Amino acid sequence: MYSLAPIGVGRAIGESVMLKHRIASVLALFFVVFAQSAQAFFDPPWITPAAPMVGDTVSVNIHGGICDAIFEAQDYPQITQQGNAIRFRNYGVHYQPGDELCI
Repeated sequence: MYSLAPIGVGRAIGESVMLKHRIASVLALFFVVFAQSAQAFFDPPWITPAAPMVGDTVSVNIHGGICDAIFEAQDYPQITQQGNAIRFRNYGVHYQPGDELCI
């Protein structure tokens, strides 16, 4: 292929792109080194039974971290339905290790 750009322009653009990639790599490495691990988490919920039929009772199962809890609070749980999609919103809290509720 032939380029209509003057000699050296392509090289300058390539060096600029390389510099941006190097800066992005250094920043990513910096953030990885100084990032703290996530201690509070809730896995995506799953329902039981997996394929409910009309009239079946459905349970929502949620697995959380070591010091994470889901419990009733004012205005929670919130359950809404739009068509076939059901949204279940609950109140969760994370306790720090050493708190009386986190052993």
